[in-house]
Amino acid sequence: MYEKLRLLPIPETKLPRQTLGAPMPLLINTDTKTFLFYYGYGSDDMIVVEWISSQLTLFSPYNDQHPLARAFPPTNDGNFFVHDSPLLSNYGISGPYSHHLMLFHDSIFECVAKDFSAYKSSQTFLATMTQILEQN
Repeated sequence: MYEKLRLLPIPETKLPRQTLGAPMPLLINTDTKTFLFYYGYGSDDMIVVEWISSQLTLFSPYNDQHPLARAFPPTNDGNFFVHDSPLLSNYGISGPYSHHLMLFHDSIFECVAKDFSAYKSSQTFLATMTQILEQN
């Protein structure tokens, strides 16, 4: 079987930068949790982001003509928040939710959630996913 997954909490308030080549983002949604897996920049670490109380998640193709890419230039790490996002009012979401965006090589990931926790794992993609799903 798989050895026990050792997830290291990421203390920064920013999410770790994605690898430039093939971050291979993978999204897993349940009715209560949302997990995003991707490869971190400059290492073989798997990054696991658990979105807390997520209300909306989606991937869309990335190009410089994407309305979000034009309207909200990203920070250097390719992760940013949209303050006063029209997406919240369009979907009737109120309360302490934020519109989070992450730019990947070929896609934009968006999530409306209250908060997130991020972890690093040195395990394989499959071992990391299996352990996360078994723990939740």
